[in-house]
Amino acid sequence: MITMIQIGTVKSIGKAENYGFEFDDRQELVKTIQGAVVVDAWNDSRVATGDVVTCTATFTTADATTVRGWWASRTKKNVTLDDNSTISNARIIVRGIEFIKLFERKYCKLQLEFWRV
Repeated sequence: MITMIQIGTVKSIGKAENYGFEFDDRQELVKTIQGAVVVDAWNDSRVATGDVVTCTATFTTADATTVRGWWASRTKKNVTLDDNSTISNARIIVRGIEFIKLFERKYCKLQLEFWRV
């Protein structure tokens, strides 16, 4: 069985490539609010809700257009990665698109980011 990722109702063709994880490891946030310095220190060294997952996945052009529409409208979707882990209400970011010439623009690769928000 070929595993794939699913974004909302759209499934990729085959397994996603080039997975990356950017962890939100902020430990201290310093801001100036109305002239006062406010320090917010975290007890944990990582804030899981701030993690970003990146990958490249192949879709039909129609499905890629749907995903790009969700990105443009900032619609949050559930994302199931090919290891069956789920990111609920993820913000979908399309960082790039590459059409696969061999298939006359019927398929394309999307470079994606999924933000936990």
